[in-house]
Amino acid sequence: MSLTAESVDGDSRLETTFLGVAGLQVSLPENPEPARLDVLDVSDVAADGFENIGCRVAEGAGFFAFSCSGFFAVVVRGE
Repeated sequence: MSLTAESVDGDSRLETTFLGVAGLQVSLPENPEPARLDVLDVSDVAADGFENIGCRVAEGAGFFAFSCSGFFAVVVRGE
């Protein structure tokens, strides 16, 4: 699964790819306006012993959460 977040000033964006996504939970806001990401919290849960699960990802405002085997991210500036 890929997620792209643009900076507030529009000069850069964060492109993140999550591998082996499992247990996706989505809570759409009641307000129909475009949602903005609050904080993306990625926690290392590899020690918990779940097969092929290394991270737990949650958006700070509660829009979505999921587990994944790993991820990578790239910052792209001014295109």
